Amino acid sequence: MRFLRLPLASIRHYATVSPYPISLRPSIHEIQSGRLTKKNVQAGLEAFQRDGVVVLENVVHHRAIDKLNATMLEDAKILLARGEDG
Repeated sequence: MRFLRLPLASIRHYATVSPYPISLRPSIHEIQSGRLTKKNVQAGLEAFQRDGVVVLENVVHHRAIDKLNATMLEDAKILLARGEDG
C-alpha cells in the first residue's frame, strides 16, 4: 500500500483528491510522551472522518508487531485446519 507524507498544512487541500490514506509521522517527543500534539490529533481526526483510516507511523515497536504476527500465524493455522468450518 502506498501512503502520502505531507506537511500538515497541505493535508486538507491534497487529501480530498487523493485515493491514498493520510500518513502522520509524530515527532520523537510525541512518541516518547505517548501524546500527539493538538495539531496532529486534529489532522488525524479529519483524515479518519474523511477516509475511515489514518496511519500513524513509528508508534508501535517492531517487537510488538512481530509478537502479534506470530500469534496471528498460529491462529491462521488453526482456522485453516478446520477447513470450511473454520
